Amino acid sequence: MMIVSKYFYFKPGEFTGNITTALDPSRIAAQIVTGIGFLGAGVIIKERGGIRGLTTAATLWYNAGVGMACGAGMVILPAFCTLLGLASLTILKSLEYKIQRDSYKTIHVECSGLGDHTLLALKDYFKERNIHIVDINFSQHVKNEVTNYEVVVKGNWDNNALLMHVNQLAAFEFVTQTRLS
Repeated sequence: MMIVSKYFYFKPGEFTGNITTALDPSRIAAQIVTGIGFLGAGVIIKERGGIRGLTTAATLWYNAGVGMACGAGMVILPAFCTLLGLASLTILKSLEYKIQRDSYKTIHVECSGLGDHTLLALKDYFKERNIHIVDINFSQHVKNEVTNYEVVVKGNWDNNALLMHVNQLAAFEFVTQTRLS
């Protein structure tokens, strides 16, 4: 994008001589970068403690740069960048599945009673098993004396391991219902 904005108005073989121009066509490139950056930010979504859309946002920005180079009359630079981008995305896509990453899951636990002992017991359960708690939300129904917890946990596991923990949590005497989402 810097190359395009620097040489935007110099066409190959064009003689500029000592002509001074009062125009600054490189501002077009700057505004494209800003606009596509804004659109890319809209593509990025935070969901359940994870972030999606970063590759899409980066690819939008990358394609804007290639499009600017094509629009400026350059041929070799956008052709090379297109090949480089396709190779990078293809190689990184194949590596993506080989890299272990943490996932975020929400465990819903319904407990009888309104005391702090249920929260402390749940925290101790996860701490003893080295399960990282990202967030805990709870709501209490005073009339029914029921507390609902949403425990967001982070780790590198499959759903079977988490289902095992959900089943173990159901064995607590104060737990009336468990669910994984």
